[in-house]
Amino acid sequence: MKKILFLAVMAVMAVSCFKGSYYESSFATVSNFEFADAAKYFTDSIFVNSDFQSGTYLLYSGSRTEGENPKLLGGFGMSMKKDSSINLSVSPFSVFAGSAENNTFAIFYDTAEKPERQLTFTEADYGTCAPQFCYVRNTSFVVSSIRSGDSKFTEGDYLKLVVTGYLAGKETGKAEWFLADYRIPQNGGDAPDSVNTTWQQMPLTKLGNIDAVDFSLDTNKEGFPKYVCLDNLVASISVKY
Repeated sequence: MKKILFLAVMAVMAVSCFKGSYYESSFATVSNFEFADAAKYFTDSIFVNSDFQSGTYLLYSGSRTEGENPKLLGGFGMSMKKDSSINLSVSPFSVFAGSAENNTFAIFYDTAEKPERQLTFTEADYGTCAPQFCYVRNTSFVVSSIRSGDSKFTEGDYLKLVVTGYLAGKETGKAEWFLADYRIPQNGGDAPDSVNTTWQQMPLTKLGNIDAVDFSLDTNKEGFPKYVCLDNLVASISVKY
């Protein structure tokens, strides 16, 4: 999927040019979270050591403990873990997928300790950024919690990802995506057991032009684990220096 998406984005990139004394460029950028030397920085297939950039001018942030082996307290990290079993002891950083899917992805953990904005357009003083879409998928732990244990979903339950854009501190727009929807159809939900277990494309065009983005997970289940996997976020960038 990533190779096809990369070629598609490359095809729509605009040619950079100079006009007078200014440099101008408009292009699409992809956050695919793939790094050639990832194994060097990942610990047990997980990276939470620092904030990280993926895609041109896009910075992903998280809060973490200090020390040699930091733990993610909220916000973004990266993972290569995969597990398709229903097992409440599984790592919360595993995507619900088979072992043959060998890509790296971002993990978002929603807590009160997450940074105020978890995605930042670093060149906001010189241009615009308009998110287009991203791919989302549930973690193994979330799927296991939905289908078993004390947190097992029943009719009326839901888990939703909410992505909110900001520009100069003001909200620009909001996008929502149900990761699990057990609401009855009469209330606008899908049939029960509509759990996201594959990569699904979430539109982000409602955010408009942004300089920062906030991610959050909404559910009616008190104390439910709030993790989600994210990959291949595409944004339209224009800069002028």
